[in-house]
Amino acid sequence: MSSSSNNTPITILWATETGRAKACARRSIRLLQSSHGITNIQGRCAFDDIDFLSLGQQQLPQQVQLPPQPQPQFLILFVSTTGDAEQPSSIENTWNKLLSKSLPKTLFANVTF
Repeated sequence: MSSSSNNTPITILWATETGRAKACARRSIRLLQSSHGITNIQGRCAFDDIDFLSLGQQQLPQQVQLPPQPQPQFLILFVSTTGDAEQPSSIENTWNKLLSKSLPKTLFANVTF
């Protein structure tokens, strides 16, 4: 990661049945912190532990005479299937929300995956 991205909040989410994706996420957190000195890792949880869709809606404080701008986000996702190509239960609610036809196309415009 470049030094300019060190100020960008990082959210790491996982979805797993066996624990493999969670283990990979935790290892990645340790590597980001130890090898790259990154300390602004905000989310470290399963998908359904947070409101995933709200990640694209976070705003920076308003600046004078400017409309609010979305805060850049860096999102790292770890998902392991159950072996039958089914989503794990820890992402089921999030997956159903993502399938909604009413989601705006720009919902995650400020999120880097």
